[in-house]
Amino acid sequence: MRMITVLGLDPASVKTGYAIAHGPDDVVDAGILLPCRTRDPAVQRVVDVGRELAALIDEHKPDFAVVEIPSGHVRGKFNGAGLTIYGMAVGYMLRVCVEKLPDARVECIDEQTWTAAVPKRRRQNAVATICKRYAQGRHADTGADAADAIGLLLYWFAVQQARAKVTA
Repeated sequence: MRMITVLGLDPASVKTGYAIAHGPDDVVDAGILLPCRTRDPAVQRVVDVGRELAALIDEHKPDFAVVEIPSGHVRGKFNGAGLTIYGMAVGYMLRVCVEKLPDARVECIDEQTWTAAVPKRRRQNAVATICKRYAQGRHADTGADAADAIGLLLYWFAVQQARAKVTA
């Protein structure tokens, strides 16, 4: 049986968390995609991160991409222009995935659906206990963006496994 490769993304305009996995127990890469300069205008930051994402896709050639999208309940950190910029970043990352992966399935999962309102730090701690590769470099993931990309993939794999049981 051929091993599948799945890309998980937690997009934003300043840093985008990513994870690459072959299964829930096989996270092969995770990290953060950054713009050249965080003080650049938002559009330039998003384009820079999109370029990094395109290179990541070229390197790993995923069969699936799973992208976190904002729920209708974005609180606190985003309002007004910030929410617009966040939405632009999510849309651009989706566009890069669709263009670079014409034969792959690109799925969007609402933030509230997969996080179940569990606080970010608790999600990061859970990922660190499950994924030893992440735990070793956890200190570099100050915003828990890579942890969220891994958590999103773990959620996706669990949903796929549940669907397979229902159809079996």
